[in-house]
Amino acid sequence: DHRGLCYVFEHKKFGELGRIVLIQVREQEMLMQAELYIGQENQESTIAKKKKAIFEKVVATVNACFNL
Repeated sequence: DHRGLCYVFEHKKFGELGRIVLIQVREQEMLMQAELYIGQENQESTIAKKKKAIFEKVVATVNACFNL
């Protein structure tokens, strides 16, 4: 990704969940952006909601590692 380091997360059943982009803001400071991927799904669909719940856990886990 042109913004920085990009990690794409996939699920065996649901496919691509989303991506986390780490953007260097200053020498010792990074910004983390999380982008949910729902593809052609409606945001209110069961699949989209499941993907969102799973991806939120992934994002929380990654974020917790940076807050140590």
